[in-house]
Amino acid sequence: MWPIVFVAVGGAIGASLRYTLSTYIAYRCLNNFPLGTLLVNILGCLVVGYLLVKGFETGLLTTNWRLFLIVGIGGAFTTFSSFSFETVQLMREGFFLMALLNIMGNLFLCLLATSIGIVLAKIG
Repeated sequence: MWPIVFVAVGGAIGASLRYTLSTYIAYRCLNNFPLGTLLVNILGCLVVGYLLVKGFETGLLTTNWRLFLIVGIGGAFTTFSSFSFETVQLMREGFFLMALLNIMGNLFLCLLATSIGIVLAKIG
């Protein structure tokens, strides 16, 4: 029962953070490109990569903390379902270059951010 509580509470926090940050960025960005989703995905991948290495390799995170931080907050904060929907919408509206940039940005920059998180965890 408790693992579900840790994931659920973390998920509520992560989803709220995602909504707040991506909405704020979308409000500040005056074009059709879903920059908020991209930045949320990059930041989420960076933090999850860092926490996974610090948590697993050093044993600093208990199972419950991992469920709360990584599965709950991290899982709800990153937004690949939003990414997928926004990419399809861009293509349906004829913004093929923006869709391609969105795909490349979310995939490559998030992989890079995860790698940086892992490196930071190992040196810090």
